[in-house]
Amino acid sequence: MRDPFERIWSEVRMNIKNKYPDQKNNEEFVCVKLLETYRLKGVEEKTRYERMIKNLENVFDNQNIHYEFSENLYSQQGLDRITNHLGMLSVIVDVNSPNPSPKMTVVPNEVKQEIVNFYKDTYISIFDKFGDDAKVLWNESFKLL
Repeated sequence: MRDPFERIWSEVRMNIKNKYPDQKNNEEFVCVKLLETYRLKGVEEKTRYERMIKNLENVFDNQNIHYEFSENLYSQQGLDRITNHLGMLSVIVDVNSPNPSPKMTVVPNEVKQEIVNFYKDTYISIFDKFGDDAKVLWNESFKLL
């Protein structure tokens, strides 16, 4: 799971990189794309983690489910938790790999606040299930709730 705002912003940056590369530094264009994107059905389906968790827990036994935050995948410990759960050999994290969608602009707080508030139920649900781990990793967004 990734901070819903960050997940959506990353998706928008990738879309801009692939379809509108000349607009990647245009803050107004980026904001318009964010505001057009965050409510899309397909985006919600990938971002409403509380729904995914409910579905997973209705199908699988808890010992067969491993939850991990995307933000932890850039650490050896986070990746080790996943490979251990899957019974795989450890994989070495490449912390120097380039970000395929670097942040080229700043998103105004009003835009970010709108998106975070739209996903408020997701943030609260994830906090209820994972506590301070979620709040620490998604700190900037939790501040806006």
